[in-house]
Amino acid sequence: MKRICLTLVTLLIGVMGLNAAITFTVKAPQTVSVGAKFQVIYVLSGANASEHDIKAPRINGCTLLYGPSKLIKSSYSNINGRQSSSTSVEFTYIYKAESEGTFTVPPATIVDEGKRFATNAQKLKVVAAGAAAPGSGRVQLDDPSSKPTGAPINANDIFVRINLSKSSAYEYEAIECSIKLYTKYGIQEFIPTQQPSFDGFLVEDLPLQSRLNQIEEVGGNRYFTAELKRCILFPQKTGKLTIRSGTYDLAVEQYDKINMSVFSAMTPTYRKIQLSSNSASADIKPLPSPKPAGFLGAVGDFTVDAKLSSSTFRTNEPASLVYTVAGSGNIRYITDPTIDFPAEFEQFSPEHKVDASMQGNNVKGTSVTTFTFVPQEPGEYTIDVPEFVYFNPATAQYVTLPSKQFTVKVARGAGTGSVEQRDIAAKNTDILYIKPSLGNLSATHSFIIVSVWFWLLMFGCPVAAGIGYRIYKRRRARGADTINRIGKEAQKSLKMAYQCMKEGRRDDFYEEVGKALTGYTASRLKIPIAEFSRDRILSRMAEVNAPAVLSDRLIAMLDECEMARFAPEAKTADLSKVYDKAAWIIGRLSKIKINK
Repeated sequence: MKRICLTLVTLLIGVMGLNAAITFTVKAPQTVSVGAKFQVIYVLSGANASEHDIKAPRINGCTLLYGPSKLIKSSYSNINGRQSSSTSVEFTYIYKAESEGTFTVPPATIVDEGKRFATNAQKLKVVAAGAAAPGSGRVQLDDPSSKPTGAPINANDIFVRINLSKSSAYEYEAIECSIKLYTKYGIQEFIPTQQPSFDGFLVEDLPLQSRLNQIEEVGGNRYFTAELKRCILFPQKTGKLTIRSGTYDLAVEQYDKINMSVFSAMTPTYRKIQLSSNSASADIKPLPSPKPAGFLGAVGDFTVDAKLSSSTFRTNEPASLVYTVAGSGNIRYITDPTIDFPAEFEQFSPEHKVDASMQGNNVKGTSVTTFTFVPQEPGEYTIDVPEFVYFNPATAQYVTLPSKQFTVKVARGAGTGSVEQRDIAAKNTDILYIKPSLGNLSATHSFIIVSVWFWLLMFGCPVAAGIGYRIYKRRRARGADTINRIGKEAQKSLKMAYQCMKEGRRDDFYEEVGKALTGYTASRLKIPIAEFSRDRILSRMAEVNAPAVLSDRLIAMLDECEMARFAPEAKTADLSKVYDKAAWIIGRLSKIKINK
């Protein structure tokens, strides 16, 4: 009995849910101007889309031009085994506003499976011709009958335009670029066949979802617009730089008019056309001369900060200096400074990270460079951070941010031998104690030359040494051939990666870098490919006493290559810096002594 009740309740809830899902709504502008044509769309969602009758409501002050045109939309999804579907019907009417005033779009009614549904009433304000229509929220469209199948499509009906925020800029100065589609027609399909070329520029793209959801007025005409691309350009040379046009294949929506007994309906058809964008140019000025000595190409507006990771230092313990540049401009392309570290400090390759994004018409963020060093001797030292010089295009002036100097005191670390221990070691190499007694010495003597062992050693040792030397030489040659072969394969992959970097093929670049690191690491550390993993690499690097910094950078680089290949959103790194890091890692791996 409980099971039957539960089943009935479930069915009841399902039926209620279905009824609650049926909606009938209206979409109409709030304000139009006299003489304008506008749409009123009634949307029935969640109902059976077979047959429905709807009566066109009469709007005072407006004339019904035609309608309804009926459009049925269906969707189906299957997510993790859960299936769902939805259906909606759109009834579109075209009206023309005839006189000024405030009118009412009356409710429309429809019957679905014996149940009556009605829309809400909506206010409509008709203003004088040419007056602004704020809050309309919808474009004042031409009626579809003005776009019959086969009607000519001219350059003013649909076009793609490249817009630059500046027509003149300095070298390395940011320029915002927007590529937009403008159309009076509905677009069913849009395929770029050739993208615009940006020769002479570095490009920072902004992710977009291109939709025809904006309205703009150009030359007295109103258009639906969709932004196809928005990016920041950094010119890399002077003179007139031109962005070449792109080409696109489109399916444009036109209409066939079908006369019915009472109404006429418009049936959409799609016409294929090809479109080209315009070309856009900018005059790029050289940076003023003479350039300051410390200028390394930073253009924008920046601040700089440098901090040490600790206030206490000991020998053989790693420390770091963090150099941070913040601001807007070509921050992704700022060159790392040259820090003047004492000769008594062991230095490692700096680690560079940039966190930046497009804000307005520029790129803003931070560039952080971490310099890792290990003091080798105790004492007091100074670390000099140079001046930071950048060019500010807003003021057309070079700006110099002051240098900074750190004074550090290095104490002796726990792993270092004391002065006394070194003194004892030195004394052990001096003249030792002279014993006064010679002990018991034998008085009998015999000539070793008459011994059989003498002659065996005399002739056996050279023969054994020759055999051993040949074995050693053969093994060394085999090892050298293996290392040379491994190195040549890695060099070949790095060479391919460099070519991909120059051609802008990011996916191929990361694949070649990953191939070089994986192959060389596995062969150099004698790790079978089947066992090649993060844990195996770390344990093997520890066995051969590799520096921890090298292990960390190797793992980080392998992870970066993997992420870049399979997660396109992560491809934001400077390829030249990635290439330098990979070459540095392979170079350090080649110097590790591996005995087993």
